[in-house]
Amino acid sequence: MAQFFYNFKDGIPAVNSSAGPAPGLSRFLALNTTNYYQEYAKSSLGLDVWQKNPDGVASTFNFSGAYTWGPTGITAANVECLAKLVYLHYNGGGYTNDGPGFYARVSGQPSDNQNYYELQSAGTVTTASSFFRKRVAGTSTELGSGSGGINKSVPVWYRFQVTGTTLRMRSWNDGTTEPTTWGHTVTDSSISAAGYFAFGALGASGTGYGTSAGTRYRLFQLSFGTDGDAAPSTLTRVVAGTLLKPDGGAANGYLVRCYCRSTGALLGETLANSIGAFSFTVNITDNVYCVGIDQLGNSWNAPVKDLITPSV
Repeated sequence: MAQFFYNFKDGIPAVNSSAGPAPGLSRFLALNTTNYYQEYAKSSLGLDVWQKNPDGVASTFNFSGAYTWGPTGITAANVECLAKLVYLHYNGGGYTNDGPGFYARVSGQPSDNQNYYELQSAGTVTTASSFFRKRVAGTSTELGSGSGGINKSVPVWYRFQVTGTTLRMRSWNDGTTEPTTWGHTVTDSSISAAGYFAFGALGASGTGYGTSAGTRYRLFQLSFGTDGDAAPSTLTRVVAGTLLKPDGGAANGYLVRCYCRSTGALLGETLANSIGAFSFTVNITDNVYCVGIDQLGNSWNAPVKDLITPSV
């Protein structure tokens, strides 16, 4: 069980166009990429991803082959994905199946086009619906559609989930309450083994695409939860360790303050226990540092034994 969180809105983590949008996320090929590529642009608002037609030929154009992103080297049988995004540009020719989507139980990374489950939205940008598909030994089969009325022209949340033989998803506009029921559910037992998982705005296929064909969306945040853990909507990360005095002894009962290394913002303070141990719960992905303060008010950049800052 594990959780993974990427908050692109805060400008963290950085973009790596050769391997994916962020450290820890691996870009991997799910289908073919004939006449298809992606560009990235990063700002404090979020991660902009543009799927484009590279040759500019106004003819049959297939960008259903997609690069998608999931945690590097991580597999799970049961997984949940939560994403917040908005579509900035859409020009899909004669077909409007433009994502976003989620892959689960993918049998290979970095490249697999043979076995996986796919959950995706389709239809026009302002009135999209959702559908499920399985691909077994290279053969794709639709598993049904539903959950209409998704408006991707405004910021939208998506929650995708594959648990046991159940695939389901729901969506809601940002600023509204998440529904308590699932908008679309199907069951299938074709693929049960643990596999890789990933998110991506999958593409369209059809005719009439020209030089401006493509889809651009802005991803604000993305998270995953595996094998029983929920995909978190906010980052929860534990920073823990043992505070040491300047002479190397345990600083029992001393005040400890935790700061963001890049901005200097105070994230929290606590008292070290009888053996100098302390912990903080923070909601940033940036590096942190700790400062110790003794009973006389003297402070120092605290040496910390076994500082633990697990990512989620």
